[in-house]
Amino acid sequence: MDIEMVVLRALHIVTGVFWAGSAFYLVSYVVPTMRKSWPPSSGLVSSLIGARFGRAIAIAALLSILAGLRMMWRLSAGFGGGFMMSHYGLPLAIGGLCGIAAFVIGAAGIGPSSVRLIKALETAERASEPRDRQLAEARSELAKFTGAVRVASALLGIAVLLMAIAQYV
Repeated sequence: MDIEMVVLRALHIVTGVFWAGSAFYLVSYVVPTMRKSWPPSSGLVSSLIGARFGRAIAIAALLSILAGLRMMWRLSAGFGGGFMMSHYGLPLAIGGLCGIAAFVIGAAGIGPSSVRLIKALETAERASEPRDRQLAEARSELAKFTGAVRVASALLGIAVLLMAIAQYV
């Protein structure tokens, strides 16, 4: 039994499920709920997508990527081209690249946009009437957040699918 591969695979799958599942939950339920109940309270939004959630997702994503890279290194004998272009290696490689792209989108787009969204909602709640400008800013941030979450979720969906079927294509 190859203990390192067992541990790496378990870590990769568990953290990847948390990461992708969280992204799918955001795009399927959290964002539509924020839009439907506009304007949502900053406290609620902060609880759902704030710093604690962002850290948990970032840690899970990073662990999943690192475990995946180590497994790919071992499977491909140092990222050797023969394995990477094989029927098994190519879907894994493309799935891995999709996951890395989703991580970059999360770090550069989703995280910063969620911070700006929460701040804009807090500003709107503190503002005296009229609050139209502050709410317009919050709505703009929600649109940016939504777009980034949709793209990252699609990439993670592709990654999950490719990694699930790689052994059988």
